[in-house]
Amino acid sequence: MRSTEQQWFGVYDRYSINRFRPLLLCVEGMLCFVGMLFWIFAWSGVSQIDPWTYGLVAFDVPAKFWAALIMGGSAMCVIGLLKPVKRWMITVGALVLSFVYAAITYSAVTSGGDISVAMFGSNLFLSFHLWIVWESVRGE
Repeated sequence: MRSTEQQWFGVYDRYSINRFRPLLLCVEGMLCFVGMLFWIFAWSGVSQIDPWTYGLVAFDVPAKFWAALIMGGSAMCVIGLLKPVKRWMITVGALVLSFVYAAITYSAVTSGGDISVAMFGSNLFLSFHLWIVWESVRGE
């Protein structure tokens, strides 16, 4: 008889990073692209972080810093997901992105930001990257 972990073929499996690697590469690649656009907009002065959207805590930190963290974390995840899979790079990159989205969520909730930014950051991005951290740490 096989153990339950071997029988269950779901999202929370020790091989899920390898199974969902193409999807994760696509998502992290798009996040890196968004970070690059945010970086270009921050350097050119076209768009800055709005305190009414992201909150005053996020507004106090330069937009270039947020863009660099998003680009760096997603680039580490992309490089870690390329074969051969480097789980430590996936873990560090996803932890950086988890910190970014937790900080943006905190800023939007506590210092006058838009509640949709907090809900979107915490429910979609934060939970997704915490799942990546969990799966990369407990993987093969």
